[in-house]
Amino acid sequence: MAQREHQGYQIALVIFVMLTVLLSITTFMFFKKFREEQQKNTEVTQKYNTATSDFNASDSKLASVMQLIGYDKSEPIDTINRDVEQDRKNYSPFLSNLAAPAAAAAEDSGEDAPQATEISNPLNYREVAKMFKVELEKRSADFVKLTADKQALEATVAANRTEDKNKNDALLAGQTKAQEDAAKELAAFNKSRGDHKSQLDLLKAALTKKDEDSQRLNTELSNKIAELNNRDRDRNRAYNEMRDSLAKTRDRHFETTDGRITAVLARERMVYINLGSADGLRAQVTFSVYGQDSAKLVESESKADIEVTQISGPHSAIARVLSDSRSDPILPGDAIFSPAFHPGTRIHFAIVGETDIDGDGDSDRQRVRDLIATNNGIIDIEIEDDGKVSGQIQPPKITASTQYLIKGNPPADDKVLAAYSRVIGEADAAGTVTLTMQQFLNMVGYKTDERTVGLGKGADPRDFPPKASTSAYDKPGATKFRERRPEAAAKP
Repeated sequence: MAQREHQGYQIALVIFVMLTVLLSITTFMFFKKFREEQQKNTEVTQKYNTATSDFNASDSKLASVMQLIGYDKSEPIDTINRDVEQDRKNYSPFLSNLAAPAAAAAEDSGEDAPQATEISNPLNYREVAKMFKVELEKRSADFVKLTADKQALEATVAANRTEDKNKNDALLAGQTKAQEDAAKELAAFNKSRGDHKSQLDLLKAALTKKDEDSQRLNTELSNKIAELNNRDRDRNRAYNEMRDSLAKTRDRHFETTDGRITAVLARERMVYINLGSADGLRAQVTFSVYGQDSAKLVESESKADIEVTQISGPHSAIARVLSDSRSDPILPGDAIFSPAFHPGTRIHFAIVGETDIDGDGDSDRQRVRDLIATNNGIIDIEIEDDGKVSGQIQPPKITASTQYLIKGNPPADDKVLAAYSRVIGEADAAGTVTLTMQQFLNMVGYKTDERTVGLGKGADPRDFPPKASTSAYDKPGATKFRERRPEAAAKP
């Protein structure tokens, strides 16, 4: 008998070591994921600061440009647009009105017609100023030339007056020819003016198209900025929800008890406690035990450590003794406390993939739901076998409160597989811990093999009559103690 107990202790020690290693790995992965998300948030903040700096530089440049064109930064854009439109009306026909006289003067003198100064963009006030300077210089030269021509003409007229009447008739004939030549030049001028007007209309059309393209680009840029702002706001909201959730888990003082020892089975090294499924208790949760007279836990020393092995009721569970003291044994009424346990706190889950627990090819989805309900959990989102999306929150989705994603085998149907991959991606982005089906079963303390509990000293075997198995997970013909099944959860 002593040898069996010694072997039982060894097995229990091996299981405890394995669970400790598994918990350490899980904790490491969680904090690694948390640090990665924290790094991503830092990078997003840096990008936001860079974008803000670029915006401020652009705003300063805009203020300088507006000052150069004679406007204050606070001037409404409507006022600027109205002034620009008026300038366009004033300056656009300027070149066409001056082109014909310059061409006529050049033809009379036998010189090539001067090239008119073109304005590539009527809104460019620097080019308008250059045009005025060139036109002023050209008109000054024309005025000097016309003055000289006038003086020469006056001298010719004076000389002609002294000539014979026959010469005067000849002069009149020449005047008639000059009028005809002037009519031809006027026709040429009108034709040139029409050509210039056509070119000006083309320039106006090109400018209008350019304005439309500019407005379209501004609209696209505004939409992109709004999209980035929305994405940044969503990330900040998710970060704040995660931070608040983490703060709630930390906001706990080591001064009040979680529960009490209700019964002690010293020979089996088992105890009963007054916490259960309604309190959100799960298997494998470890508690420290304190004496009944401990006024303040932070100033007291624990007398023993226990680990929950089975949830037996809404406010009842069985735990095994991990360590104790013979000089100060565990007694009914002793207080228990665990910094990892939060009474009444519900754990949020998501379920994707095939849920075959025992490998018989049939779905055990309802059994998984029941186990989650037994452990006071809630299903935020679930991709069912037919691809339907359901959950106990509306609308079903991954949130910052979703702590675990239970991932089964990938489904064969492509439509269901797409939803499966989408939820996994959302869980990774939210920092949700991913569990395989076996990891989830280990976490809640569920085993497909038959489990028994020692009767204890003085127990009456008639209180535990054998009962034929009705579960698909039990071996044929096996018997067991009175069944303990999780409370059924309503299908969402």
